Amino acid sequence: MATMVNGVYPVVIGGNISSTDEIVSIWKGASLPISDGITQAHFPLGHHDEENAEVEIIDPRCTFRERDGVELLEHAGLERPTYEHALRFAEQWVIKQLGSAHEFRKPIIVFLHKPWKNPVGTPCVICVDRETGQLFLGFAGYCTFSDHCDLAGVRPRK
Repeated sequence: MATMVNGVYPVVIGGNISSTDEIVSIWKGASLPISDGITQAHFPLGHHDEENAEVEIIDPRCTFRERDGVELLEHAGLERPTYEHALRFAEQWVIKQLGSAHEFRKPIIVFLHKPWKNPVGTPCVICVDRETGQLFLGFAGYCTFSDHCDLAGVRPRK
């Protein structure tokens, strides 16, 4: 499975951070769609030291399952993201990119963080639709992500 880099984005995590519910409120205030399961209760953001991270978006060039995606990230020398990386990427980059010239070929970015299990027990990860600004939960584990999806990883800290 060959990958291609689609972009590297600096993302600040930690510091004086807002809660997941505050990010959701910003999304709803901008009339952007967001899954009901993305809440502070399910994806809690807490205070920790501010940290600069680099989220790298890669094109797997194929359909992939969670385990395949994790292997792709390792092969590309990237770490598995956290849900905080997903939320901060969305907060800091997605709204800025909406309505502008897009440099990406695929609309969906999958953040393969440690999955959250929804009320019926299905493992879910946060996904970002760069065309619509939607934040939604994609099924991880046994499900396959389509070839319309890119994959987000985090460059190792030096």
